[in-house]
Amino acid sequence: MNIYHKQKKYIQNHPVSTDIFSEIKAKNNLKNSNHIIIIPNVCSKNINLSCRFSRELYKVFPIAEADASVNFTNKLGTVSFIESQINPASKSKIIVANMLCQSDNAKNSRSIHYGALVKCMYSIKYYAEDLYKNYPDFKVEIHSAKIGVGVQGANWNFINDLMLDIWPEIKIQIYQQDNTIQC
Repeated sequence: MNIYHKQKKYIQNHPVSTDIFSEIKAKNNLKNSNHIIIIPNVCSKNINLSCRFSRELYKVFPIAEADASVNFTNKLGTVSFIESQINPASKSKIIVANMLCQSDNAKNSRSIHYGALVKCMYSIKYYAEDLYKNYPDFKVEIHSAKIGVGVQGANWNFINDLMLDIWPEIKIQIYQQDNTIQC
């Protein structure tokens, strides 16, 4: 099912039979791949508060966890971009975008900080624009689980609208496996 925006821009929902990261890595490992895949990851300063998606991501891309452990002395709204896998034949890449937008001491039912999330999403947009300029023959895509809808308590419809408004020129692939992998 596709979620359509007013201007016919859509986010493609993608049910997966295997795990999300295997599918992303398989796409990156294609012999003639010309993709740069960005995986947004909602993070907290306290790595112990990571959602299941983040914990699974860190198993597949341990460098992203090491970065989260070191760089999250920063304030909310910062993003750390980690080149987590590079295909040596095609130079395609998987980049994890650790977004510091989860509050450690939420006073309400959600721990995701919408203001910080928007700031992080704009950072990803500007980063993607630089990738388009520096790698004109590559396709930049965002591949993600449903951001913020698990333990962070965000409203997916609102997050979906933010994605469409902030990333209109970027292909967005949302993976849906089951409720346990959503972040």
